[in-house]
Amino acid sequence: MFIVQQAGAERVAALDARAQALGLSVGQTLADARALAPGIVCVRHDPAADARALKRLARGAGRFSPSVTPVYPDTAQGIAGHGLYLETEGVTHLFGGEEAWLAALLQRLRRAGFTAQGAVADTPGQAYGLAVFATADPRGVVAPPGTGEQRLARMPAAALRLPPAVLTGLSALGLKTVQQVTNAPRVSLARRFGAGLMAQIDAARGTSPEALSPAQPPPQASARLIFAQPLISTQALEAVCTRLSADLSTQLQRLGLGARRLVLTLYRVDAHALTLACAAARPTQDPTRLARLLKERLARAGEGLDLGFGVDGAALNALRPQALDARATGALVGDTGDGEGALEGLAERLAARLGAQAVFAVAPRASHCPERAQRFACALSPDEQTWPAGPERPPLLLKRPEAIEAMAAAPDGAPAQFRWRRVLHRVARAQGPERIGAEWWLKAAPSRDYYRVETSEGRRYWVFRHGLFERETNTPSWFVHGCWP
Repeated sequence: MFIVQQAGAERVAALDARAQALGLSVGQTLADARALAPGIVCVRHDPAADARALKRLARGAGRFSPSVTPVYPDTAQGIAGHGLYLETEGVTHLFGGEEAWLAALLQRLRRAGFTAQGAVADTPGQAYGLAVFATADPRGVVAPPGTGEQRLARMPAAALRLPPAVLTGLSALGLKTVQQVTNAPRVSLARRFGAGLMAQIDAARGTSPEALSPAQPPPQASARLIFAQPLISTQALEAVCTRLSADLSTQLQRLGLGARRLVLTLYRVDAHALTLACAAARPTQDPTRLARLLKERLARAGEGLDLGFGVDGAALNALRPQALDARATGALVGDTGDGEGALEGLAERLAARLGAQAVFAVAPRASHCPERAQRFACALSPDEQTWPAGPERPPLLLKRPEAIEAMAAAPDGAPAQFRWRRVLHRVARAQGPERIGAEWWLKAAPSRDYYRVETSEGRRYWVFRHGLFERETNTPSWFVHGCWP
């Protein structure tokens, strides 16, 4: 059993079935519990561990619904234990109906060692009340459409998810069932217990919508497969990736969107889920490209992918699909032979193998200073990297400008010759200047006049004069900043 420090004493927080059979109960002091069962095993309650376990269950329950909301114990909200809200619309027919869907869900949880009760109803409030307070049925309770409110009316008032103080006040008035509470005058109840009670009544009836916060937002495009027998080999999962990619591609084509971020979820038979994520360089609908990314991600996981006793379900979701650009509307970019597409395909494969944060590309930065005008960013960043239009820049840029000895025909003209790294270069042609001023917050920094020069040997360099003659300095210095191969 779990114990917790409460009201100055160690008290029982949770029990299993065997402890309950010995006469122990939640809220009992530890001394009383040990007096009844001296050999009982006690463990300090860890709410954070419970929350983590519930999140894992929520991911595993994604096998049964794309929208799963964890529910945590909250005395102030009248929630007694941990639970899950699952959206059933458009899902249950895949399992043979609501009864079969609920039975399969409860069986999966119990097989994993959890005590589980469940119900299907018109609203979350009705489902909670029927799951907790209806007669225990191993297959759960399914209320046909329109009958949930009537069945809930026979439940105790606590089925409305009310705080203990409100329940005590209602009991003092003789209102002990949901029907008695809902039949009482609303104005009197609201004046005595506040608007919270009215909100819970309306939520249970469905006259007021109840907002839920799923653990993950429902995907706009998703493909799912359920297997007759659990899969335990990576080769079988690669075939699954091919099938899921084809199904997802069909949905994306119907929506006119492309996927950049993919999440593959593998549902194990023990109610746990494994999640693998990968990304494309550009939005795509191509099933071959999607499958290749997933297979690369599986290869990266390798032996570290714990399939347990097997995987009997899988889902492929496209997170926030985007509009396609002109290059992504056709076949696989990279198989067309263009250099940029091939580079994007390479970046995708490297990111799938090594992780997105291990693959970088040069991206623009908001600065006119050439050595600060670019940065390294994730090659698969969702942000579009647009380089500003401007004069030609050399493909080879020095990390830091290097000083040179230059001689110009005029103090403010292009260099006629310069010496760099002990080698004298005579200038045959020069183009410029391109004047680049320092950032406004660097007032003391001189301006630069850049020239593209070609030497008599045919080599091309990018040089600049540091400081404007007679305005910023009388002795400007010269530097080489880059060159063309």
